[in-house]
Amino acid sequence: DVSAALPLQVPPSAIPMDLRVDHQFALAPTDSAQREQQLQQELLALKQKQQIQRQLLIAEFQRQHEQLSRQHEAQLQEHVKVSRVSLTRGGRF
Repeated sequence: DVSAALPLQVPPSAIPMDLRVDHQFALAPTDSAQREQQLQQELLALKQKQQIQRQLLIAEFQRQHEQLSRQHEAQLQEHVKVSRVSLTRGGRF
């Protein structure tokens, strides 16, 4: 029988998923006010991490932009240099 060789299907509800970024908030609160405070802390932590990630992304973009600008400037200078040499030799470019 081929079906015996197939892996068992586990219903999604049987697999616990912890979607929190940090496990520092893992304590189960006893009342709704405590739960609300816990959720607010988690939200604040997520916002702070998002801000840090945004700053890192912007810094990386700026670094790459500066690198490309330097490369472009070097290519332009090389082109001008080659053009001048070509013109002084009477060649066409």
